[in-house]
This record gives sequence, C-alpha cells and structure tokens, in this order.
Amino acid sequence: MSTTSSNSSQEDDPFFSLSGDGEWYACIGRQGLPEHYVDGYMDAALELAGAVIDRRQYAKRDRLAMPILYNARHAIELSLKYSIDWLYQAGVIVTAPPKNHDIAAQWRLIQSASLGDMDLRQHISDLQPFIDSLSRIDDDGQQLRYAETLNGQKSLRDRYSCNLELVRASLIVLKEILEAMRYRTIDLVNERATGTFTSKCSRLDLMRIAMSLPPRGQWPEPIFAAAKAEVMARFGIGSRSFSQAIDVIEGNREMGSLVGCEFRLAHLTDEHAEAVINEWSKVHPPRKSEDDLVVDLHDWRDWDKMKEGWRALAATSKAILSILPSEEIADLETIFHIGREDAFCEVYDRLLRDTLTRHGNEGDLSCLVRYLLAKTSLLDAMARGVEILGRRRLAERLRGLRPGLMKDAAQ
Repeated sequence: MSTTSSNSSQEDDPFFSLSGDGEWYACIGRQGLPEHYVDGYMDAALELAGAVIDRRQYAKRDRLAMPILYNARHAIELSLKYSIDWLYQAGVIVTAPPKNHDIAAQWRLIQSASLGDMDLRQHISDLQPFIDSLSRIDDDGQQLRYAETLNGQKSLRDRYSCNLELVRASLIVLKEILEAMRYRTIDLVNERATGTFTSKCSRLDLMRIAMSLPPRGQWPEPIFAAAKAEVMARFGIGSRSFSQAIDVIEGNREMGSLVGCEFRLAHLTDEHAEAVINEWSKVHPPRKSEDDLVVDLHDWRDWDKMKEGWRALAATSKAILSILPSEEIADLETIFHIGREDAFCEVYDRLLRDTLTRHGNEGDLSCLVRYLLAKTSLLDAMARGVEILGRRRLAERLRGLRPGLMKDAAQ
C-alpha cells in the first residue's frame, strides 16, 4: 500500500483518525510500551468493577462480570510472560515465554525455575490462589470470552454467580502482587548485571545476609553460628551455599563494609575528603533555622550577596585545586555521583576510568570543582558514596564535620 493511500485510510478511520487538539491522544503502536498492556488490562478490570459497584449499576452486573474477570486473567497472562521474557533475556531462566494462553503452565514455568531471589519467589507464590482460581474455570481463555467453548459446551456451566464486591477486593490484591512481581523482576535483572550473586542468592539477598551478620571479628564466636543458622533457614540455603554467599560478601565493597571490612578508595584520601567538606562548608554555612533551607549563590535580588557568593566559591575552588591532584578530583566526582544516585558499588571502577578519560580530554578542572562545591547536596552524596564504596568510618567522619545538617534536596 502506498504512503498516500495509507494516510488517507487513517484519516477516515473511525478509531485511528487523528483529529481534535490532542488532549485525549493515547500513545499506541510505535509509541506504546509493553507495560501499558500489562497495566492496562488490570486497570480496566478494576475500573469496570468500580463503575458497576460505586454507581450501583445493578443492570450491568451480569453483562460486565465476564469482561472484568477476563481482563484480570489477561493481565495475569501478560504479567507472567513479561517477567519470563525479562528473566529469559538475562539468562536467569532457560525457557522463553510460551506462545499459548495457559496461565497455569506459565506460572509453573517461572515458579519451578531457579530464580535465586527470595522476594521474587514470594511474589510468584502469592500469585498461586489467583492462578488456581482462574485456570480452574478457564485454562485457555475461552470460558471468559465466549458463551460457548469450541466444543459446544456452555461456558462456566458448573458456576451460577460471582460476588463483584469480592471480585474487586481480590483484584486490588492481585494488582499489588503483579506490580511487585514486575518491579522485582526488573530490579533483579539490573542487579545481576553487576555480577554480584550466587546460584541461590541475588544481590539483594546477599545484602540482607550481610546486614544480619555480626562484625567480622566476632565470626569465631557462637553469635556467628546462630546468625548462620538463621540465615540458612530464612533463605532456604545449605551450608555450602552460605559459604558461597560469605565469599561474595567479603569481596564486595558495600556488603563487606557491613560486616566490618574496610576498602580503600582508588585515589581520594580520607584527609583530602575531609578537606573538601571543610572548604564546602565555607560556601554553605550552617542553617540559622529550619526555614533557611536554601543557600542561593546567585541571588539576583541582592547583587552584593551574589558577588560575595561568587568570591567565596572561587576561593574554595582554588583551595581544592591546590590540594587535590587530578586523579583525586576524578575520584571525588565519581564518588559524588555514586552517592547521589545510590548506585551499585560495582560500577565504581568503570565510572572512574571514564571520568579520568573525560578529565584528561577537558584539561581545565576549575569549572568542575566549582560545580561540585556549589552543590548543597555534596556532603550527603559524598558520605553516601564512600559508604557504598566500603569506607563507612570515613562516611561517619564526614557527617560529623556538620552534625545536625539537614539533608538538602539534590540540585
């Protein structure tokens, strides 16, 4: 079909012609997202149930019961296929999403897989009552769509009625489970990209295990044996899997620091990190009151104040440039961004290499240093950054330089 005839056809289309001011244009096709389908059918089921009940549309109960339940069933099917596809693409499971409509088989596929994540296993387990209910009456999506099945039998012939108030209450719970399953699937895939996991435990599991263990120095004591037993029971792992988890935890900057291990930063020294915050404090003095939350170095309403702020920032920037060599400035910027974004510690080496390369190409670092010192969030981001990177005692010292500092919004 030619482009001209295609455009003409769309202009006359009763559903897809584009007219009006665009207020109610919806993104579909090339602009649509898989998540729109997953959420859309679930929202449609809830909206329909709510419309019938809240508006007391008794005459529509019988007509809308099946569309409500079918939309819910289709939302489950799409959610399962969505998670299976993400996990398959990431190599977590070895089977691609099935092309059929059998939600029970899809659920069994993901439920029986070795996911290595406690939260995702729990969300999938929570889904079982809904799978059992809908697959029992409709194993392939026919019974809720047609009055008769393909073999001529009356749909749902062993049922007589359903309570739409109960249906709506269950849909609300179902929506929460499907969302939790999807978000945890996405997070799990992103976590696995760091390479920090074992066959039985995800990165999140390992973080929780690290937080539940006593300090490294107490591991020869009975307290560690008790913690080990609790972890093994909680995560359903054996002694060998626990030992594998310990090996990963001790070698990871963030997790290792949770059990008392200390890791060196690549270039920035503790002394220079504290010097940066001391210089930063000259530009961002302590707040006089809770209402004084913003320090504006560019307050156009007060020219003298603005010039004073510029001078102070220039002086502190010059001081930092005289103290920190270029490698430490690159480290400082990397730590700031890791802390501000609450990033994984595993990205540290790569980000630092990229930052060093960029700084080498730029040459003059004065603008960058001024940019960092102008940030009201610098202390909070630096402290969080070094904490993520395994120097928790330094994080405590940095925060101690400004005790009681209110956490500013990142700028």
